[in-house]
Amino acid sequence: MQIKQALTGWISQGAVSSLGTEGAYNIFLPPGVTVSLSPLEASCKVFCDYHNTVNNAKGPFYTVEPYPCLQGCNQCTSDPFDTLTQGLSEEIVELKTDMDPGTGWVIGNEELCDYCNTKFVCNRISTGEYVNAWYDKGKNACWKGPAGQRSELLSTDLDAHRVRVETGS
Repeated sequence: MQIKQALTGWISQGAVSSLGTEGAYNIFLPPGVTVSLSPLEASCKVFCDYHNTVNNAKGPFYTVEPYPCLQGCNQCTSDPFDTLTQGLSEEIVELKTDMDPGTGWVIGNEELCDYCNTKFVCNRISTGEYVNAWYDKGKNACWKGPAGQRSELLSTDLDAHRVRVETGS
């Protein structure tokens, strides 16, 4: 399936509203459907989910969320919903900060979530969902939960020079 062409078709046919540069589409794939970025890069084998744009900074912008993989994409739990919330939270943050991949807020060649998530991080917020950590430039540290709420950071192998901050109480 060609995601860019499908999205462009849905917009031109009126199946979905045109958001222009004012929003993004989250495309959820059903079980058994694999998406490939190249012949060697398939979902659930090389990557879990991703975001992109049809026409660079002009949009439309989108995320692709394959049905949660059975292994590899969430090392915190085997619950598909947890895998989905962790992956979707990552792509929404990166979509907002780097809408045209590689042209926005990046650290070296890593997007904000990828920088904090070089080794998988289990970041569970007080309501029970797993969400992705991301780099906060203002604090020069990786975000670890919403202010005023307790969050739980499970095992991580982040490099020693990367700082994590507790924002919950």
